[in-house]
Amino acid sequence: MPDSFLGKSGPQFSTAEYAGTPAEDCCRFCGQPVGSRYYRVKDAMSCCNCAGKLQASIPANSHGVFVRSLLCGLGGALLGLILYAAVGILLGVVVGYMSFGVGYLVAKSMMLGSRGAGGKRYQIAAAILTYAAVSMAGIPIGYGLYLQEHKEALHSQALQQKQQSSPQAGEQPAASAPEQSATKNNQEEIPDNALPAGASRPGLGTIVGRLAVLGLASPFYELENGLSGVIGIVILLVGIQIAWRMTKGKHITIYGPFETASRAKP
Repeated sequence: MPDSFLGKSGPQFSTAEYAGTPAEDCCRFCGQPVGSRYYRVKDAMSCCNCAGKLQASIPANSHGVFVRSLLCGLGGALLGLILYAAVGILLGVVVGYMSFGVGYLVAKSMMLGSRGAGGKRYQIAAAILTYAAVSMAGIPIGYGLYLQEHKEALHSQALQQKQQSSPQAGEQPAASAPEQSATKNNQEEIPDNALPAGASRPGLGTIVGRLAVLGLASPFYELENGLSGVIGIVILLVGIQIAWRMTKGKHITIYGPFETASRAKP
């Protein structure tokens, strides 16, 4: 006989009901009654068990964790610099969109090092490393392009000299190669240590410092190219934003414990 004939309501299949506990006193994560105490995760009610699990899932954040994350980020930045420079040298042009990949590599490396911990200092470090990797890649790219242009210029000059040295019809043959070489050396011989008076060769630290400044400022040198330089700066900022967003980390604020209404009544 149906329960409705006995004065009892029939079963409700659309909503879950718990005996003696209102539906609003159920955990939003596991669906079970919260009992006499509960916690709040943002606006969601949580039982003690789920609140403990959420608290345990939050990665630890300490100075040691940040240092480890920073070292991993340095490795990711170095890898991104190498890839960025390699693509630029092989293609002969600077591929600005590689900034996206550099930002991802830096942030991913830092998050692996921190095991998910993040925050403002992680974001600042990721932004700096991303910018440094992309900008410093301009040094090997510029040097590689210079060597390529210099090689092409030497090859063109050699072909031109070969054409000029070949005897034409009715002309006397040019001087022999040893004589030409000796004459050229006598005319263009310059001492290797020829420096202006009072000047000295810069040390290794000075050279490295100048290269670092030149590399860090290289993205702004591209502004001389007009619109393409501006686009390059915008692409670099997007890559930095990717690193910033990925190193935000997990932030869960848990409030409580609170007593349920039934427990709070006298």
